[in-house]
Amino acid sequence: MTHSENTNKGTRKINTLVTPTEKKFKEYLHQHLPPSIEVHCKVRLADILHPEVIKTLNIWKHKKYFMMHIDFTLVISNTQEIILAIELDDSSHSKKKSQENDEKKNAALAGSKVHYARIPVDKMYDKKIMKKIVEFCIKKTQSE
Repeated sequence: MTHSENTNKGTRKINTLVTPTEKKFKEYLHQHLPPSIEVHCKVRLADILHPEVIKTLNIWKHKKYFMMHIDFTLVISNTQEIILAIELDDSSHSKKKSQENDEKKNAALAGSKVHYARIPVDKMYDKKIMKKIVEFCIKKTQSE
């Protein structure tokens, strides 16, 4: 059996969930986060929103919301409590339509009281950013 493969940099193969860039960032997260934190990829936005926000947005009738996902969702391993949603923003996020969708996603996350971070791809290995993420996760796990 064969399959066609997209070889453009930054795009994903047909049989993968993430792009090569996202895969590398996930590995980077795993290297720096405490073992009590799990990293989930491509979690559907609807699965992490508060029910009232879902109802207000009428998410099930608006395909745009229904199709949105979060690049990475950090959760506490033993409880699966969501700690932080992370979006990697590449050059495609400079397009007007992408920015409109990002604003909708940001508003939905904020309305659901889900902490989130938008990280430009060119800063994804910034030690200051990773330090903030790690400190935030440690604080959240200790407050349990």
